[in-house]
Amino acid sequence: MAIFPTAYHTTVGSGAVMTRVVDAIKESVIRDTPTQGTKGFNNLDTSVLFIDGSYESQDNIPFFYHPLVVSIRDAHTKENKEYVFCDIRNLITTRFSDPASRGGKTVRIRNEAEFLFSACRAALSAVWLTENPAVLRDISHLPAAIFCSWISEALARRYALDAKDQTLLSIVTAIYYQSLFVSDYNVIKDNEDKVVHAVIKATRAPSEMVFDVFSKIEKIDDVKEYCRCVKQILENQRLDDFNEGILVTVVGNTWFGTNAKEVMAIALEHPPTWLTLVFFSFTERSYKNSIVAKIATRYLGRKGEDDFVKAFSSYIRQYINIEEVKQL
Repeated sequence: MAIFPTAYHTTVGSGAVMTRVVDAIKESVIRDTPTQGTKGFNNLDTSVLFIDGSYESQDNIPFFYHPLVVSIRDAHTKENKEYVFCDIRNLITTRFSDPASRGGKTVRIRNEAEFLFSACRAALSAVWLTENPAVLRDISHLPAAIFCSWISEALARRYALDAKDQTLLSIVTAIYYQSLFVSDYNVIKDNEDKVVHAVIKATRAPSEMVFDVFSKIEKIDDVKEYCRCVKQILENQRLDDFNEGILVTVVGNTWFGTNAKEVMAIALEHPPTWLTLVFFSFTERSYKNSIVAKIATRYLGRKGEDDFVKAFSSYIRQYINIEEVKQL
C-alpha cells in the first residue's frame, strides 16, 4: 500500500489504538448530532465535523490530535457515511451562559494559527479521501521540491554526505514522494517518463542520473522501503544504521506547534499533512523560523510561492471558508 488514507494509517500513526475514541464519537453522534463543524466547509463529499465540547456527550471522547475518519450509519438512509472529525478542544475556550444545558455558547480561539492548521488539514484530509490523489499531487511542483530538500539536507548533515550522495538521496526521495499518490508502485514504473520529469523538476538532478536511479528501484511505498532504497542506491557505509526510526528522529524538530514531532513523522507518508505544512510555511508567521519554512523561503515570490499559494488557496476555498470556520 502506498496511499495512506489517514494519519492513523501511517507507520507512526498506526501505533495509536483509536477504538475507544471511535466508539465514544459514535455514541456522541447518536445522542447529539454535531452541527458546528459543518460551518465553513463546502462541497465535501466527506463532511468535516468539529469536536468542540458543545455537548456533554463529547466529554467522554478522549482527546485526539490528527483528523480521524469515522463511518456512521445514517438513521434515515440506513447507509454508512464517512465523516472526518477534528478535535479542537485544546485550541479553544468555550463558555456557556447556561452551563447546565450548555446553552448560550461563546467560543474564543486561543491559538489561531494552530486552529487554522487543524481545520485546513481536516478539510484536505476529506478531499484526499474523495478526490483523485493526482489532484493534490499536480497542484504544484513546489511541495515535492521542498519535501526533497527537507529530507535530503537533514540526512546529509546527519551522515556527512558528499554532493553526489545528496543528489542521489534527493532523487530517491522525489521518486518516493511520487509513490505516495498511487496505490500500486507499478503505476510509477509504467509512467517512467512522466515521473522522471517530475523528479528532475523537483531536484534539478541530471536526467541520466534520474533514469539510472529510477531503473534500480523496484518498490518504495512506505518509510521502511524508502530507507532500504536509500541504502541500496547510495551504497555508503555511513548509512548502515539508517532506518525509519532515525529518519523520524532527524525530521522531528523541523516544525513548531502542538505534537510537532509526530506531525512531521506522519507528513513523511501522508500528503494532506505535508501540503498543509507547506502552505502554512508560506502564509503563517508563527512558523517562519521552522526548518521547513526556512527551506520554503528559497521559493518566495515568482520562484514558485506565488503560484503555489494561489493554486492551493483557490483549491481549498472550494471546500473551506476560513472566515466562517473561525465563527464557530
